[in-house]
Amino acid sequence: MTRKNGEFITRNHGESSQIVYAIKSLTSGRIYIGQTKNIDSRLRDHNAGHVKSTKKGKPWALYAFQKMESRKEAMHMEWKLKNSKVFRSRWVEENAISEP
Repeated sequence: MTRKNGEFITRNHGESSQIVYAIKSLTSGRIYIGQTKNIDSRLRDHNAGHVKSTKKGKPWALYAFQKMESRKEAMHMEWKLKNSKVFRSRWVEENAISEP
């Protein structure tokens, strides 16, 4: 995944690949975990207020992400991240992005 004009571009990951992501509210500092095929589109949805659980806290910024091979694998990782603060903290540290 690379950045181009401020957006993350996925490169030929195949049909079934998914991305597990963490976004952070720039107003409250809250972190939200999710999974998607298209991180740019999903982040726009969060910032446009189209996602009920992130409607408050806008704007959101991508904080960490990890490519997964399948939706099943991504859903399992998302569940683990949402149910273990220790696992989530370690995962965010290992998968955090750095802004250019």
